[in-house]
Amino acid sequence: IQTVLKSGAFADKIAAHSLLLQESPVHNLPSLKFLISLLDVKGRRECMSSLDALLRLFTEGRILNPNAKLSLMNKKPIGALSTVTPRERKELLALWSFEYQLKDFYNQFLVALDGLLKDAVDTTRRKGISAIATLLSYSPEQEQGLLSRLVNKVGDPTRAVATSTVGQMERLLQKHPQMKLVVVAEVERLLYRSNINTKAQYYALCFLSQILLDSDDVPLATKLIIIYVSFFKACVKMYKPFGEVDSKLMNALLTGLKRAYPYSKTVAITGGPLDGHVDTLFKIVHMVKFSLATQVLCILDQIVEIDKNNSDR
Repeated sequence: IQTVLKSGAFADKIAAHSLLLQESPVHNLPSLKFLISLLDVKGRRECMSSLDALLRLFTEGRILNPNAKLSLMNKKPIGALSTVTPRERKELLALWSFEYQLKDFYNQFLVALDGLLKDAVDTTRRKGISAIATLLSYSPEQEQGLLSRLVNKVGDPTRAVATSTVGQMERLLQKHPQMKLVVVAEVERLLYRSNINTKAQYYALCFLSQILLDSDDVPLATKLIIIYVSFFKACVKMYKPFGEVDSKLMNALLTGLKRAYPYSKTVAITGGPLDGHVDTLFKIVHMVKFSLATQVLCILDQIVEIDKNNSDR
């Protein structure tokens, strides 16, 4: 292995470093550092090969804990070291030191991934997005940072990259449905950014409207409704007696609202997520094309079934 590391071909060097890390991550952190450093090189083949190797090591190689985050040295129970034998104390300190260094290397890895997400080549950006989704699905380590990076790529200027991101987010929720509220909260932050463009908002709302809900998702359904209704005024731009409506954005909003409302278990409009927005819905009926108006009427029909105040109207 040492001969390969010194004078072997590039692919063989990556394989050798990977083998050392599989045999004993604790004793071969320099190999991890070398693989991470390759993510910054200009050669795209070397970069992609290193990324594939690192993903295998972090997941299949189980360098990361799939059920817990890495912790810093100051979070360890130092006082407990006095209760173990000298040999156990040395082993614990070695493992704690390894965990501390691994956390630092993992942060460096994510910084290098940021570079891939900004690459000029669409394929490279999509590769980086796929890597982030894989890591998110496997381990909670740096979960919030990874999720922010993933959701941010919904605003990618290239349609293929943006839709690929939405697909990765959908697969993430299929595998980990308990993350629905966390992901929706992050998407909500994206929607309210000052520099967000309409296309990114549309993709984000399409993603939200496709989230599968069940009877236990009452808080999630209510949160989604609040997001949708907050965008009605953004879609309806007032011009004297007439209005101009972004049909694609409105269609995504109405689809999501229609799907979420039955799961919110709202017993009355007053004080609920649609409070103050029913008049807007009635107004939209007269401002949009026939297919959208029909969707609005279907939503109003759902509302009337629960709250009879607008039945005559």
